[in-house]
Amino acid sequence: MAVLGPGAHGVVVATADPEEAVARRAQLQRNGIPAATLPELGLETPDPPDDPQALTSFWAMATRRPTVAGGAAADAAGVAADPSRLEDLVGGRPPRRVAVFGGAWTAEDDPDHREAMELGTAVAGAGIQVVNGGYQGIMAAVSRGAAEAGGVAVGVTVSGWGRRAGVNPWLTHEARARDLFARLPLICDADAWVAFPGGAGTLAEVALCWNLLQADPEPNRPLIVVGERWGKAFEHLRDLLVVVDPADHGLVQRAMGGDAVVAQVIGTT
Repeated sequence: MAVLGPGAHGVVVATADPEEAVARRAQLQRNGIPAATLPELGLETPDPPDDPQALTSFWAMATRRPTVAGGAAADAAGVAADPSRLEDLVGGRPPRRVAVFGGAWTAEDDPDHREAMELGTAVAGAGIQVVNGGYQGIMAAVSRGAAEAGGVAVGVTVSGWGRRAGVNPWLTHEARARDLFARLPLICDADAWVAFPGGAGTLAEVALCWNLLQADPEPNRPLIVVGERWGKAFEHLRDLLVVVDPADHGLVQRAMGGDAVVAQVIGTT
């Protein structure tokens, strides 16, 4: 069973020693608890903390999963636990989170940038975390809004992309993925998805989340596309795509921005 991704659950093994990490993962799996090490998930921290407890807390927050790292197995609160106790943690509800997709090149004077920042501020105020791609533009805007409001802003960046677009400075947690395939389970693991205008990467994320809703519709996990550009795009897609059920088009909610997006996200997470 998968550890990361929408609907998945399990334990992240963040122990620094590779052999110990594999042993802990095997122990958890023998007790029927889904578990995976960071290398198996294709994830790494840019600057791993020296303190095992700090590493545990970092990954518990970044992944919304019970995490073990170093010494005795422990959950995010630092409570010593054995596999049987971790089983209770796996079944618990993780912190609420919204994934925000959008272009890295959206300028600060663009209305979309302002609305993304306002969204970050509003959801942080409601106790909802933010996860995004971790770079500039829309991602920086929503991260800044959340961070300045005292919230959590998780960025899932990709190794080797530093020269393409710098990591935004507003992230509270940066998880670096091996590649796009390793990035998607974490960046899409949220209670709501919001897409501002963007490029090919944003389009891919929207398509994936839409497909997830087609495969397993969850009324409490909305996919919201923001702005007139997305409205035009989906009008074209309605004519071009071949779908089994025309109702699939209704799985994507549209909003022009501002208060409408905030209300939809807070009202459904």
